[in-house]
Amino acid sequence: MQILPMKVTYKPRDLQNFCIIKILKASFPALMSGQFNPFFHPNWYEMLRNTFIDLELCYEGGESSNAAIKRALSVITDVRKNGDNNVVIATHGNLMSLLLMQFDNKQFGFEEWDALSNPDVYHLYFDGTSPTIRRIWMG
Repeated sequence: MQILPMKVTYKPRDLQNFCIIKILKASFPALMSGQFNPFFHPNWYEMLRNTFIDLELCYEGGESSNAAIKRALSVITDVRKNGDNNVVIATHGNLMSLLLMQFDNKQFGFEEWDALSNPDVYHLYFDGTSPTIRRIWMG
Protein backbone atom coordinates (compact mmCIF):
# COMPACT_ATOMS: atom_id res chain seq x y z
CA MET A 1 0.00 0.00 0.00
CA GLN A 2 1.21 3.50 -0.81
CA ILE A 3 0.20 6.56 1.18
CA LEU A 4 1.35 10.04 0.26
CA PRO A 5 0.95 12.45 3.18
CA MET A 6 1.16 15.95 1.77
CA LYS A 7 1.59 19.29 3.44
CA VAL A 8 -1.07 21.01 1.33
CA THR A 9 -4.12 20.00 -0.68
CA TYR A 10 -3.66 19.56 -4.43
CA LYS A 11 -6.01 19.45 -7.36
CA PRO A 12 -5.96 16.07 -9.18
CA ARG A 13 -4.27 17.63 -12.23
CA ASP A 14 -1.32 18.64 -10.01
CA LEU A 15 -0.67 14.98 -9.31
CA GLN A 16 -1.22 13.60 -12.79
CA ASN A 17 2.23 11.99 -12.79
CA PHE A 18 1.39 9.87 -9.76
CA CYS A 19 -0.58 6.64 -9.87
CA ILE A 20 -3.42 7.81 -7.67
CA ILE A 21 -6.39 5.51 -7.26
CA LYS A 22 -8.19 7.35 -4.50
CA ILE A 23 -7.80 10.85 -3.11
CA LEU A 24 -8.82 11.34 0.50
CA LYS A 25 -9.78 14.91 1.25
CA ALA A 26 -11.28 16.16 4.51
CA SER A 27 -13.49 13.09 4.68
CA PHE A 28 -11.69 11.92 7.81
CA PRO A 29 -12.71 13.99 10.84
CA ALA A 30 -9.60 12.63 12.56
CA LEU A 31 -7.41 14.78 10.32
CA MET A 32 -9.09 18.04 11.29
CA SER A 33 -6.88 20.35 13.32
CA GLY A 34 -7.59 21.28 16.89
CA GLN A 35 -8.77 24.76 17.81
CA PHE A 36 -5.45 26.04 19.19
CA ASN A 37 -3.16 27.76 16.73
CA PRO A 38 0.25 28.59 18.24
CA PHE A 39 1.20 30.72 15.23
CA PHE A 40 -0.75 33.62 16.77
CA HIS A 41 1.39 33.58 19.91
CA PRO A 42 4.55 35.75 20.08
CA ASN A 43 6.62 32.71 21.16
CA TRP A 44 4.97 30.29 18.71
CA TYR A 45 8.25 28.90 17.35
CA GLU A 46 9.57 27.85 20.76
CA MET A 47 6.11 26.60 21.77
CA LEU A 48 5.98 24.41 18.68
CA ARG A 49 9.52 23.12 19.29
CA ASN A 50 8.44 22.11 22.80
CA THR A 51 5.58 20.01 21.42
CA PHE A 52 8.13 17.89 19.57
CA ILE A 53 10.19 17.45 22.75
CA ASP A 54 7.33 16.77 25.16
CA LEU A 55 4.68 14.84 23.25
CA GLU A 56 2.25 15.19 26.18
CA LEU A 57 2.53 18.99 26.27
CA CYS A 58 -0.89 20.52 25.63
CA TYR A 59 -1.50 24.23 25.38
CA GLU A 60 -4.87 25.67 26.35
CA GLY A 61 -7.44 25.00 23.64
CA GLY A 62 -5.21 22.55 21.80
CA GLU A 63 -4.17 18.93 21.92
CA SER A 64 -0.95 17.16 22.77
CA SER A 65 1.30 15.78 20.05
CA ASN A 66 0.44 12.29 21.24
CA ALA A 67 -3.29 13.01 20.78
CA ALA A 68 -2.59 14.33 17.27
CA ILE A 69 -0.46 11.28 16.48
CA LYS A 70 -3.28 9.03 17.64
CA ARG A 71 -5.71 10.83 15.28
CA ALA A 72 -3.35 10.52 12.32
CA LEU A 73 -2.53 6.87 12.99
CA SER A 74 -6.25 6.06 13.15
CA VAL A 75 -6.61 7.35 9.59
CA ILE A 76 -3.65 5.30 8.38
CA THR A 77 -5.11 2.22 10.10
CA ASP A 78 -8.53 2.80 8.51
CA VAL A 79 -7.02 3.28 5.05
CA ARG A 80 -4.95 0.11 5.36
CA LYS A 81 -7.98 -1.89 6.56
CA ASN A 82 -9.98 -0.69 3.54
CA GLY A 83 -7.45 -2.34 1.26
CA ASP A 84 -6.87 0.73 -0.89
CA ASN A 85 -3.51 0.53 -2.63
CA ASN A 86 -2.80 4.10 -3.73
CA VAL A 87 -4.00 6.87 -1.46
CA VAL A 88 -3.18 10.56 -1.06
CA ILE A 89 -3.64 12.14 2.36
CA ALA A 90 -3.34 15.92 2.57
CA THR A 91 -2.56 17.50 5.93
CA HIS A 92 -0.58 20.33 7.47
CA GLY A 93 3.14 20.07 8.12
CA ASN A 94 2.90 19.67 11.89
CA LEU A 95 0.63 16.63 11.73
CA MET A 96 2.57 15.17 8.81
CA SER A 97 5.81 15.55 10.79
CA LEU A 98 4.34 13.85 13.84
CA LEU A 99 3.03 11.02 11.66
CA LEU A 100 6.37 10.54 9.92
CA MET A 101 8.06 10.55 13.33
CA GLN A 102 6.06 7.43 14.22
CA PHE A 103 7.26 5.53 11.16
CA ASP A 104 10.86 6.76 11.16
CA ASN A 105 12.12 5.51 14.53
CA LYS A 106 11.66 9.00 16.01
CA GLN A 107 14.24 10.43 13.57
CA PHE A 108 11.77 12.92 12.06
CA GLY A 109 11.35 15.79 14.49
CA PHE A 110 11.24 19.56 14.89
CA GLU A 111 14.32 20.24 12.76
CA GLU A 112 12.85 18.17 9.93
CA TRP A 113 9.53 20.01 10.31
CA ASP A 114 11.43 23.30 10.12
CA ALA A 115 13.12 22.16 6.88
CA LEU A 116 9.83 21.29 5.13
CA SER A 117 9.02 23.20 1.98
CA ASN A 118 5.55 24.26 0.96
CA PRO A 119 4.34 22.11 -0.65
CA ASP A 120 6.14 18.97 0.41
CA VAL A 121 5.28 15.38 -0.42
CA TYR A 122 6.43 12.22 1.30
CA HIS A 123 5.80 8.71 0.05
CA LEU A 124 5.07 5.93 2.55
CA TYR A 125 5.15 2.50 1.00
CA PHE A 126 3.79 -0.29 3.17
CA ASP A 127 5.14 -3.73 2.41
CA GLY A 128 4.23 -5.45 5.65
CA THR A 129 3.93 -3.50 8.88
CA SER A 130 6.66 -0.85 8.56
CA PRO A 131 6.65 1.61 5.68
CA THR A 132 9.50 2.85 3.56
CA ILE A 133 9.58 6.66 3.72
CA ARG A 134 10.85 8.73 0.84
CA ARG A 135 10.65 12.46 0.18
CA ILE A 136 9.45 12.69 -3.40
CA TRP A 137 8.70 16.35 -4.01
CA MET A 138 9.75 19.64 -2.48
CA GLY A 139 7.96 22.86 -3.38
